[in-house]
Amino acid sequence: MANRSFTVKSFDNFLNDGGLRCGFTLTILKGLCPKKINLFNWLARANKILTLEILGLRRCNHYPSITCVLCHANVESADHLLVQCPVVSHIWNFFSQLLDFRRVPTSLADQWGAWRKSNKKPLIFLWDLIARAITWNIWLERNARIFKSTYCTTVSIIIIKIEHMLFLWLSAAPDPKKAKLEEPVAKVKRSLDFLSFADLTPSVPPEGLPNSGAI
Repeated sequence: MANRSFTVKSFDNFLNDGGLRCGFTLTILKGLCPKKINLFNWLARANKILTLEILGLRRCNHYPSITCVLCHANVESADHLLVQCPVVSHIWNFFSQLLDFRRVPTSLADQWGAWRKSNKKPLIFLWDLIARAITWNIWLERNARIFKSTYCTTVSIIIIKIEHMLFLWLSAAPDPKKAKLEEPVAKVKRSLDFLSFADLTPSVPPEGLPNSGAI
């Protein structure tokens, strides 16, 4: 039975999380993608992933530097690695321009807060998947560089991986959701066709200038 100050549900909530609620937990953990990727994004938002900055503060970093292995210019914090790094910013801008969105997130808190809410409702579902795919693929690329000394040669290859992952997740989405996203999904498919063709076509930049797609 319930009265004005106690319910079975409120007591259950207290037992599960000490009566405290994390505002972004349900938003992130209920995404339509593998649970480990949802959990990774939750940990990143809570600043609990083992970035080089965190490992350095704990004095357990065996890597010789705490500098971002993507841009080699700033300390690798969660915000920097997944949102602010120039390499990652290029990827966020690519999808933002592709889908006619006016800005990219400035931090992980912004990504799962004000930036997410500023999307139009039909597109929130799509952007939630894109955001997860971006952060997960950047994390994989970062780990490959640190632990395997391997890396993608162009940003476009990472974008192609992100788009393939996105389409895999979308294939499991309910038909009503997919029906509302036909136009933006078509744009992503066209960009994938273009990137795949461009990546297979060798290009020689002008002498003295680096390839614009190189990382």
